[in-house]
Amino acid sequence: MAAAVLDFLDALAAKQRTAEVILGGKEVRVPRAPLGLHLHLLLLLESGSPESAFDYVLLASGQEPAPEEIAPAFSLLRRLNEPISQPPLLRASLRGRSRPPAALRYRGRGLAAIVNEIAIAYGWTAHYILNELGPEEAWCYLQEIQLARHDERQFLYSLSTVGRDKKGKQKPFTSLPWLKISASPDSGRPPPVPVPKRFLPSGTIVRFDERRAS
Repeated sequence: MAAAVLDFLDALAAKQRTAEVILGGKEVRVPRAPLGLHLHLLLLLESGSPESAFDYVLLASGQEPAPEEIAPAFSLLRRLNEPISQPPLLRASLRGRSRPPAALRYRGRGLAAIVNEIAIAYGWTAHYILNELGPEEAWCYLQEIQLARHDERQFLYSLSTVGRDKKGKQKPFTSLPWLKISASPDSGRPPPVPVPKRFLPSGTIVRFDERRAS
């Protein structure tokens, strides 16, 4: 099961993962799919066609499996390429949003948008982004890009007259929606329940230091 918390170090470690599968009667070490191939494999799984398992193994490994090799290889490779996290930015994008115009609903647009954002921010080529970055690594970069852009806009907003009311008081700047997404049902750790005010301590709170008592 994919973790709910995005971890950059885990994302980098995941790029080094491999799986040993039997293909053509020989043991083959297959690396984890990079960003472009990873999303292509996800599309295969979503298609649900009878040939999807064969196509998945062929695409993930680059080798054609024998009929008896398809099932075990597919199981191992699917486990290898399973997403290790569901970042807040991704979960926010999956929530109820209006459908874009028909001209923008082309196959693979999400991947094109990811490449475009990262290429503009870092100056990397599409080939490098698709073939060298891991999927979770790419989401880390995307979130950092959005945060940097948000901070810049917030700074300019604070300097402009648009960011102040008629009395000159600073108006709040809209935060990124996905920043509010933390724990969720798939994280195993629901958000803490607020403590009712009547149960909160009142008066002077004395903290006992065990080190002084020893």
